[in-house]
Amino acid sequence: MNNFKRNGTTSLSGLAKATVSTLAVTMLMAVSHPVFATTIEQSIEAAIGQSQKLEAERQKYISIRQSLGLATASNDLQANLIINGSNTSTDRNNSTTSATRTTATISLSKQIYDSGETEASLASARNSISSAEANFSSVEQQLIFEVISAHLSVITSTEQFDIQKTNAKRLQAHTQAARIRLENGSSTPTRVAEAEARLARAQSDLIEAEASLASAKDEFTSLTGLPAENLSRPNMPVNLPESLSDAEKKARIQHPSIIAAELAVKAASNEFEVLKRSVLPKVKLSLSYAQTKEDTSSNDKNELSSSVELRTPFLVTNAVKAKDKELAAKSKQMKFRRDDAVRTTALGVRTAYRSYRASIAQQKAVKLEYQAAKLVDEGTASEVEFGMKTFLDQLDSEKALLDASLRVLTTDQAVQRSAYQLLLAMGELTTERLALELNFLPLDLISDPESRYTLPVPITRGE
Repeated sequence: MNNFKRNGTTSLSGLAKATVSTLAVTMLMAVSHPVFATTIEQSIEAAIGQSQKLEAERQKYISIRQSLGLATASNDLQANLIINGSNTSTDRNNSTTSATRTTATISLSKQIYDSGETEASLASARNSISSAEANFSSVEQQLIFEVISAHLSVITSTEQFDIQKTNAKRLQAHTQAARIRLENGSSTPTRVAEAEARLARAQSDLIEAEASLASAKDEFTSLTGLPAENLSRPNMPVNLPESLSDAEKKARIQHPSIIAAELAVKAASNEFEVLKRSVLPKVKLSLSYAQTKEDTSSNDKNELSSSVELRTPFLVTNAVKAKDKELAAKSKQMKFRRDDAVRTTALGVRTAYRSYRASIAQQKAVKLEYQAAKLVDEGTASEVEFGMKTFLDQLDSEKALLDASLRVLTTDQAVQRSAYQLLLAMGELTTERLALELNFLPLDLISDPESRYTLPVPITRGE
């Protein structure tokens, strides 16, 4: 009986040492890069290429860009064709006479001076376009962060699943060994029940890890359209801020939300100037040609005329007052939004910076914890072999090593994720900052859609 007990204990100790080796190999694989792995750059490029949200932002930018053309609309050449026809019947001395008259008039007109209204409208349009470009950058950076988070989640979830799978196999072997020892009288039903309970918990953890892995893969594939297999861990970003004040200063200068809010304030101010100049004098040049045809050719005539019109309002209408009040409220609204954008951005930077520093400190502590748990597990396995500790002590030490290895994976992901989140909070999570070479046109080079009015006269329209 004693010989069998020593043999059984030795077998369990060997299994524990194998478990330690397996966990160590798993941790080593966590930081290795497969040869043909999908890189984070490939994931981001695929996500940007298929993102419907980004495409919608591009079309929004193109739509706002048309405000340049609308700003000069009042100075466009206007052309009108007017055709008048009349028939006159006259009763005189019991006789009736009728006359038919047709007049065709073509007129051209163009505003040649508008007191600077067009320039003010163009300035407002340019600020609105720049604001739209900043908003696009904000959406793009948020997408990049979502892809990085999903990429890291797949890697970490895969490693956690592998560890849980190894743990379930280890406890399966422990449980089988405990049952054999019970049959041979070297164990008790209590110890077998304890092993079975730990096995059930491990199987439950394995199911949870498998579900988390499946969800992480679904999110990654949804964002990128790529299979969530064989992903390489991205490198840590470099040149992160050394202090909180440095991070806040950078965010205040370059964060797209703040830039967009500042430009929106300027655009609202430009609209005041547009209103002011809209009620100032305007000069319009007109040219018209009229041809008149009557029944008697002696009354036919052709007329060519030109005119210069100076028009200036001399009453402030209720519409002008209402527009002025609207712009005053809008200007205050934009300023409040800008101030709130500064506040929320500063708060986000502080939170992200503290989270990043805390995750680094936690990573160091967890790695020390893992090394200690590994030494404890190896020592416990030897002590169990020589009868100094029990089988349950060995299970406890192996569970502590398992938990420590899972925390290492979690904190490694947290450090990388918080570093990229700090870049996002500062407005630096751009393709240029990440040195990504993406084959996508810049916003200002994207072509406008074709107009459905293909002829200079509005007699046809495409679908």
